[in-house]
Amino acid sequence: MGTCARPTAASCAGDVVVSLDSCGAVAAQVADCGLLGEWCSETGGAHCEAAPCVPGDEYTYSCKGLEGYRTEVSCGTSTRVVTCNDSCVATDEGVRCVDAVCPGDAPLECGDRCVDPLTSQTDCGACDTRCENTEQCVDGACEPIPGCHVVCNTNAECGDGFVCLHGGHCTLSECQPVNIIAQNESVAALSDELFTGRVPVNA
Repeated sequence: MGTCARPTAASCAGDVVVSLDSCGAVAAQVADCGLLGEWCSETGGAHCEAAPCVPGDEYTYSCKGLEGYRTEVSCGTSTRVVTCNDSCVATDEGVRCVDAVCPGDAPLECGDRCVDPLTSQTDCGACDTRCENTEQCVDGACEPIPGCHVVCNTNAECGDGFVCLHGGHCTLSECQPVNIIAQNESVAALSDELFTGRVPVNA
């Protein structure tokens, strides 16, 4: 009757890694995975590894933009469960879609914008009601800006040899000679060249 050789392989005995002799009998205990909070896996040779997660029935819910997600508490596995067109709201019970609601300081919904119709320059009193450059929105109505003096709106209003800068602006609009503007642009270009080193300083 032959004798069994020394341990030649490892196997799992529950959560314990054991070595086996050539007859298949347990020769020795290699590691107690349970004491490590792990389990014994025979994939790629018996060894201890993190215990597989067992999904439970507890979930948390969250919204990321317009996407609603459910996350399994035990394993942390996250699944997208809803995609909204307007707004996503997460509660303890789940995720749901709701119509977009504008905040109190901008209660009017105009397309994809929330505005305050009492002060909005582009939606004064109602959506798409735009105040002119010389007006301001006051309590939902476009009213002239006190002290507003528009010098020019277009180049044509300035005459030959002049251009209108900041056209329509209450305080910045002005007519400037074309040669002054060209001179300013030339000085700015030269300053840029000197700063970047493209032109020698003593040239």
